[in-house]
Amino acid sequence: MKVVVNQLICSILFVCLPFLTGAQVSASQNVVYGEVEYLRQQSPENVFRIFLDREGHLYPETLISDEDLRSADASLFQWAEARPQEFDLILYSYEIELPDNTEQAERFEALQERLAQDWISRLNGVLKDDAVLNVLVHGFRKSVHPGQSARTSVDDITTLREALMKDPPAGKNIYLEVYWDGTFDCCFGTKLRENARLFELFETEARRNAVAAGYGLRRVVSDLIVDQLNVVTHSLGARVGMSLLLDAYVDAQVPGKEWHTPQQAKVKTLLVAPAIDGKEEFSHYQDRCSMLPYQTADNYEIMVLFNRKDFVLRKKDPMLYLFGPGARGKGSTRLGCDRFGMVNKVQRKLHSLGFPDALQTIDFQTMGRCHLVKCYVRDPQFEMALDFLR
Repeated sequence: MKVVVNQLICSILFVCLPFLTGAQVSASQNVVYGEVEYLRQQSPENVFRIFLDREGHLYPETLISDEDLRSADASLFQWAEARPQEFDLILYSYEIELPDNTEQAERFEALQERLAQDWISRLNGVLKDDAVLNVLVHGFRKSVHPGQSARTSVDDITTLREALMKDPPAGKNIYLEVYWDGTFDCCFGTKLRENARLFELFETEARRNAVAAGYGLRRVVSDLIVDQLNVVTHSLGARVGMSLLLDAYVDAQVPGKEWHTPQQAKVKTLLVAPAIDGKEEFSHYQDRCSMLPYQTADNYEIMVLFNRKDFVLRKKDPMLYLFGPGARGKGSTRLGCDRFGMVNKVQRKLHSLGFPDALQTIDFQTMGRCHLVKCYVRDPQFEMALDFLR
């Protein structure tokens, strides 16, 4: 009895009370990628790494001080405005020449266009014949540099990539690793205000950044010439993936959805433990910026790996599942834990929209409460997910 009471008290302290306290989101909690040249240089063969800021802007392959980026609210555009001379050096390095009276917004857009075109040319140069492009996206609260957390975004994406590499789709496989500003702060525990700040990060900052990253990816991905595109996401990375695929987040007020959604003939998306609502996204399944006749010949196939016991997605304490805002509160995550039968609701919605075969699912609840990427890829059922991607 004493053990149960102690668990009850810990559960309340760990999860419930933070929502009764105030929390502020600071710029230091953004993840910036100004000093990641070593990651580019360490990329394995056929692996490319693309970096986006919190507004979905592409990073140039130029050293930029992370400290300076944070002082500019983690925004490449604001950094360019604050440091015009340094920005001009980047323009010069990319051989971009503009009239002296060009507005800063136009100058910034010229760089973004050049970066997008460079990525398109580089990737199309390796996407030959029967190649498959695998786009891999990490989730929420991942630092990029070692030492700041137990697992970095690089660790999680590497885990996904290595799982795919063990039994890849037929043909030459190219991997595009997507690093976006999923925010970072450490750590969940018994300190109430710190817990509250992390939940605030998820709901108000990271979810918006995910939409911006998905829109930013459109600028590159939609122009890639490849027959099969695989998109594999973990946790909140699903919101990045769905922003790439659909015009789903009508209330996000994020620019960029005018870019085309993927135009490839076959687009397979694997959502691992998706930290998204489900209804919010799939109610807009037919809403795309596409030139394809997808309403009669859909080029999308989606698989969801869900787990009703995932305490992270249920947003309940890991001991008793009693306390916390639940999957609907503080940024809905109902799909990944199938809360309130969301998986079936999504399937019925897709059927009513005329896409009865768009979604496949696998129940991973025999895996237990784990939310980590490694738990999913090590489970025997993950082989079915690999079959889906072939």
